[in-house]
Amino acid sequence: MILIYILGNVVAPAFSGLTLSIFAAYFIFTHSLTTTASRYFVVYLLSFGLFVMLRPVQLYMGPHPIPVIINSFRSLLFLGLATPALTIANLNFKFPIKKKVLYSIWIFSLTLGLIYILFNFLGVKGSRIAYFSIGLPAYEPYLPERFPPFYSREVTIMTYIVSGLMISASSFNLFNLHIFKKRKETKTERKFVFFGLGSCILGGSIILGVLLKSWWIYYMASLFSTLIAGYGIIIDIREIQLKVNRTLPYVKEELTNLIRFQPGRQEELVELFHILELNTRINTFIVMEYKGHINGLDQLDIIDRIIRDIEPLLAETSGEGCSFLIPIGRYKLGICLYLSQKNEASLEFCEKILNKFSTEKNLTTSFGIGRTGLDMNDLSDSYHDAITAQAYSSFYNKSQIIHINDVEDISNGEKRVVYDLSDLSIAVKTGNIKISFNQFHLYYAWIVKAARGDLDNLKMRAMHLVSAISQDVMTLGIPGYNMAEKSNDFFRELLQIEEQDSLRIALIRIMEETVNAVAKVQKNKLSATLINTKKYIEDHLNENLSGKEIAMAVNMSQSYLINVFKKETGLSLNDYICKMRMTRAKVLLSTTDDPITDIAYDVGFNDSNYFSTVFRKAVGHTPSTYRKLQRN
Repeated sequence: MILIYILGNVVAPAFSGLTLSIFAAYFIFTHSLTTTASRYFVVYLLSFGLFVMLRPVQLYMGPHPIPVIINSFRSLLFLGLATPALTIANLNFKFPIKKKVLYSIWIFSLTLGLIYILFNFLGVKGSRIAYFSIGLPAYEPYLPERFPPFYSREVTIMTYIVSGLMISASSFNLFNLHIFKKRKETKTERKFVFFGLGSCILGGSIILGVLLKSWWIYYMASLFSTLIAGYGIIIDIREIQLKVNRTLPYVKEELTNLIRFQPGRQEELVELFHILELNTRINTFIVMEYKGHINGLDQLDIIDRIIRDIEPLLAETSGEGCSFLIPIGRYKLGICLYLSQKNEASLEFCEKILNKFSTEKNLTTSFGIGRTGLDMNDLSDSYHDAITAQAYSSFYNKSQIIHINDVEDISNGEKRVVYDLSDLSIAVKTGNIKISFNQFHLYYAWIVKAARGDLDNLKMRAMHLVSAISQDVMTLGIPGYNMAEKSNDFFRELLQIEEQDSLRIALIRIMEETVNAVAKVQKNKLSATLINTKKYIEDHLNENLSGKEIAMAVNMSQSYLINVFKKETGLSLNDYICKMRMTRAKVLLSTTDDPITDIAYDVGFNDSNYFSTVFRKAVGHTPSTYRKLQRN
């Protein structure tokens, strides 16, 4: 008996608590807290692990009242923290729950914990004096049931039973037999089953252990339930990480465009920073240009080598999550990082990179450093500063490292205007007509100034512009548009021009023809994206669809997809989803005898009452009335 007592009250809880803590550490230190369910699951692991590990402490902490205090604290951990955390993880695993429901669960669970503490102290040895002083009998809570005062033993047991029922009931929403009846089981569906099964095992073991007064039952069951539920969480995390990794290039491209062309869109910038897990303190932009070659390496290998050498320096200079790299043109790399408000820090960083490549005789690098701002909202200004500084360095051959503050004309103290083609190149390749022409006019104004009235010099710069744009367009592979032949025609036309105004008119016409051709292709791509978006929605109507999930599926950022979808269809993404759900619901109500609860689930509603409310608002009748009208 003594051995069984030690195993059940010391060994089992100690082992269980330690294992749960290891599970929690795994989720925390592998950066797996990417879903709401996983974060609540870790809260459960930590609180329940501490709850079971304190069991042997409670038994061997000497005389009253310390054991009772520890027991009350343990129960508050379980009832007020572990239970609501796991319940919310269950409910949130498949469908996001409303804040009202969330707060209700927390309040109810904390109330359970406080009720346990109150009745746990009723009738213990230390409280007998208080009872005797007012003439009431007092008993310890370990006596048989239905003894006064206030049935304290029954109430404390009941709080645990209610807790077990909460956990078990919340797990049932993850089971759906339609999965196995209508289609093959997939990994996405298995994650619901695993998480629900693990939670159900724990909830059932708590009820059984409390009723039998054999606490070791749920101490040991917690290990198996955690393993099963944890596997469901891991499947969920991996699915999300796979989607994120698939969309990273598109997210980075969207981030680049925001910084370069659309400053001031702070909400979208914050969203993209969070997707990429970047610190919003990033405040400095540096442009690095590299020319030449490294023996034995092709162009892709060179950029890979540069990035591998720069990344450790970035981590050392700014810290983890405080820097990122983006390509901004041919042979140019954008370096975004967090720096203090001192220019010396950015200069030292660039010097370290220069030293890294000092042994490569055939590779030259130059840097343009923008102003250091307060946070990410100043990155756009810093970017344009860096572009100007780097172009100044390259054009005037002054130095390999130029800070924007150093770009001054010695004669009058004004900053030199040096233009870079990267912004125009990006605008043309994305088919943005308005930005393309804004950038073209800026570039043309600069080459006119730089040519200083020399028409041949101006024509040479104009041909450089056409050449650069042509190469960018050729990489897109526009069907039926031979950019190589077109560029040759453009060059012949420019060579024959004898007046500056004619040159400007010719360049505008060339830009119009080229950008319109690209815009048409990009519009077709956009149409394909919208088709894929609608198809994804139709194929996943029975799931909890979110803008973030849909954007990942079609390889777009959420903010861009929402804006484009509204512009092209006239409906917001949520309105379109609701419309499609109501359309499918009407078909199912008219053509099947399925219960309304099942139809609600089939069109993505977890609550049949809420489905009925939405349906009546959209159609004008309740689902049951609509079915009768269709049948008649």
